[in-house]
Amino acid sequence: MRIIIAGGGTAGHIYPGIALAKRLVKKQDGVEILFIGTEKGMESRIIPQEGFQIEFIRVSGFQRKIGLEFFSSFQKMFEGYADAKAIIKRFQPDIVIGMGGYVCGPVLFCASRMKIPTLIHEQNAVPGVTNKLLARFVDTVCISFEESRQFFKSARYVSLTGNPVREELLTVNRKECREKMNLTVGDRLVVVMGGSLGAEKINETMVSLIQNFYQSPIQVGQFSNQVKGYRLLFATGEGRYEAVLGQFAASPVPVGVEIRSFIHNVAEVFAAADLIICRAGAITLSELAVMGLPSILIPSPNVTANHQEKNALTFQKQGAAFLVLESNLSAAVLSETINDLLGTPAILARMSKQAFVLAKPGAVNQIIEEIMALKRNGRYRKS
Repeated sequence: MRIIIAGGGTAGHIYPGIALAKRLVKKQDGVEILFIGTEKGMESRIIPQEGFQIEFIRVSGFQRKIGLEFFSSFQKMFEGYADAKAIIKRFQPDIVIGMGGYVCGPVLFCASRMKIPTLIHEQNAVPGVTNKLLARFVDTVCISFEESRQFFKSARYVSLTGNPVREELLTVNRKECREKMNLTVGDRLVVVMGGSLGAEKINETMVSLIQNFYQSPIQVGQFSNQVKGYRLLFATGEGRYEAVLGQFAASPVPVGVEIRSFIHNVAEVFAAADLIICRAGAITLSELAVMGLPSILIPSPNVTANHQEKNALTFQKQGAAFLVLESNLSAAVLSETINDLLGTPAILARMSKQAFVLAKPGAVNQIIEEIMALKRNGRYRKS
């Protein structure tokens, strides 16, 4: 079986596709997978690193306001369609899958026009523009939240599957990962990340926190679990790393703090962590849930229909996370929240338990079931 997976732009669209691809190769004999993305997207680096083939099309996000950028994006839609058609004709896929991002538009629309079975996956409770438009053309829409169903009334078939997460997140060993990161029994590790591309407000807040409030871990008392302070791993996002490091030119980064541009070994880092501070994208939340990780969520205000805040509210209501709106974010507030949570292990344990309640570890297998049903039954399956 030959499968094309389209998606990219951010890690939230890329890693679910990788999780799906790896499980397909593992479960089904003779599967050949080709990814389609853009040369400018993170997929151009990540997909080859994961051992999969990728080809690129010319496409950009659609501009709604009339102007030069509008006509440029409109032209690239036609170019992207032509590129996608050439790739599809050459590869001859049995099924074409879209995992999100504007690159999916021309690829899935073209595949549908060519009468090839198609499936899209929507990660968020509120779908993006591309998936809303594609829903009436594709054969199967997989959703992660029941609330999404209302947006896909024009779809032929909708299935609630949940968000696929990387298999390694389900199999890593916490003790081994902590040893690998040189964490003692009593060390507490806080991981901060603003998404694959970073978040300016979170970065500014973290620089201020590190410079004014952070206290390196110090062993006190007789026992190793009596620790003051915590270890901190801070991911700035690609393209923002040098700017953040420049803030520490006058005063060095404290002992106990590690600053990276991006966390590539996320499974190991998450397994070792005691608390995660992050945005509230659907894939990130799915990963937190399957690993039972307590979190402080800072939803991005610059997303469609404010869907990240809605995602975060679900976790807060469940007792799995603490919500801080970006408008209320400051170094003092964040530092106090971290210290309060780390200082109350019972609360962290309860948050961990409640995160597990929200987990859907079988999501990737459910999507594969829909793929195989589409292969067996062909197109135009009805809900």
